Amino acid sequence: MIMSGLAHAAGQLHEVAMLNIDPDDPQQRMVFKPAVLRVQPGDTVKFVATDRGHNAQSIDDMSPEGADDFRGRINEEIEVTLDVAGTYGYVCQPHQAAHSDASGQLFRQHPVSHSGVSGHLRIVAA
Repeated sequence: MIMSGLAHAAGQLHEVAMLNIDPDDPQQRMVFKPAVLRVQPGDTVKFVATDRGHNAQSIDDMSPEGADDFRGRINEEIEVTLDVAGTYGYVCQPHQAAHSDASGQLFRQHPVSHSGVSGHLRIVAA
């Protein structure tokens, strides 16, 4: 189950599932659900290891200046509190390496699917 907007310490807690198959579109494999998430500064994103074989990690040089990079372990959940406004690119490292079509088009207003191996988080100013 994907939940968003739960109360969490300083901000809201949002969950992103790491899945082998998109429940809404079985043609899409190896996906983050939701792939795009809009949150406020201070909110926490919890990447949930719903299916095995996934991790979530920031993409080098695709986070706002001053933001900390993050790297989860495969098959483990990771919580990331986002304090810097901007767009954060992230991937599932094992599946990014397996798909040559994953590209840097993460920051489009309307996301483009690239075999579901990447996503982005949009942090808006308070």
